[in-house]
Amino acid sequence: VRTRRMLVDFFGDLTNIPIVRFLYIDTDPGWWREHLSKVEKKAQLTPIEYVDAQVPDASNRYRDIREGHLPNYNWFSLEKLGTMTNITHGAGTIRQLGRFCFWFHYAKIRDAISDIIRDLTQERHAKFMQDQYGIQVQSGLNVHIVTSLAGGTGSGMFLDLAYLVRKLARDLGVAGSVEVN
Repeated sequence: VRTRRMLVDFFGDLTNIPIVRFLYIDTDPGWWREHLSKVEKKAQLTPIEYVDAQVPDASNRYRDIREGHLPNYNWFSLEKLGTMTNITHGAGTIRQLGRFCFWFHYAKIRDAISDIIRDLTQERHAKFMQDQYGIQVQSGLNVHIVTSLAGGTGSGMFLDLAYLVRKLARDLGVAGSVEVN
């Protein structure tokens, strides 16, 4: 939120810097509600910048994992976590639950990131930056993943998220370098 605030202070509005986008992914909607009540409107995240990654009932997915229908979840420890079926107030500092939520909502997360990449790479944004500020925008992307590695949601998602961003940039034909930091 601090970075958004600085951008709004400098550029007046986030629409005046179309080469920067934000995406907030979380399993705890409490932060989102608190954010909307405390941050001034111009610096608030918009609904399209938020992916709700809660899983209110994971029991059917756990059953499919147990029965071997989801081999891509073979890393998930049902013995330790199989009773934790309600992931709606954060991942409780359990990385596997954060990663589970990433894969549970993979399509929604993938689509949100794809939309952002498609928008960021439009030539009209580079032209706007050149015309408005004299800034020459290089081809490629710089993606910064900001998360806590101490919790469960961010620490469980960040590696898969970084690989997904790189894959999507390649699949969408992003020219130039793609840096994921």
